[in-house]
Amino acid sequence: MAGPLSAQDFMSFSRPPQRPQGHGVLDMTNPGGVGGDQMSFLQQLFMNPTNAEGQGGGINFDGLSAIASGIGSLGNIYNSFQQNKLARDSFNFTKDSYNTNLANQTQTYNTSLEDRIRSRYNTENRDAGAADEYLAAHKL
Repeated sequence: MAGPLSAQDFMSFSRPPQRPQGHGVLDMTNPGGVGGDQMSFLQQLFMNPTNAEGQGGGINFDGLSAIASGIGSLGNIYNSFQQNKLARDSFNFTKDSYNTNLANQTQTYNTSLEDRIRSRYNTENRDAGAADEYLAAHKL
């Protein structure tokens, strides 16, 4: 017999065994990180921590939660790009509408000014050339 177990022996039971470094993300033996604190994808998915009764194994729902959170983050990034495109399209539409409205208002003002000045100059029996000069100086 080896004798009674020390406190060091009990501490080693609660830690996962040290595994050699793997090379892939899906490698079960890859502890990841410099100190081996990070778990690989498959470890997060299938290595359920041991509970108080000493039962373990099965699917690690904490790992699934982390994976689902990562997928959700990717979805949020995609949605933000779509919202950015919609906002840009909305801005361009509003800008085009504004420019069209401005051009129409300018044309309406110039037409109204020309009608008013020509009728005034005609009523006062002034020269049409003077009306043209006034319109050239005051139209938008």
